[in-house]
Amino acid sequence: MFYELSAHAMYGKPYAEHLRHVLTDAWLSGFSRGFARVTDESRAERLARLCLAVGRGILFEMALTGDREAADSAIDEFTAMTRQALEPDR
Repeated sequence: MFYELSAHAMYGKPYAEHLRHVLTDAWLSGFSRGFARVTDESRAERLARLCLAVGRGILFEMALTGDREAADSAIDEFTAMTRQALEPDR
């Protein structure tokens, strides 16, 4: 249902206009605020968009394949990569 309603928002259906805001601005602002605690604002916004895109992609893949183990593994790997990228330079 998530992807079906997202498609309606992408096509500009009037009844899905609010969903377009929720699926972009609301989610991105939450992720951005979290990342802004550990990096500058510009990078926080890029990381927020990246995390949202990766999360949606993995959810889509899991919906298609049903492979929860692969999805969990991919999320674990992405989380480790993100943490490493945010570590202070040594």
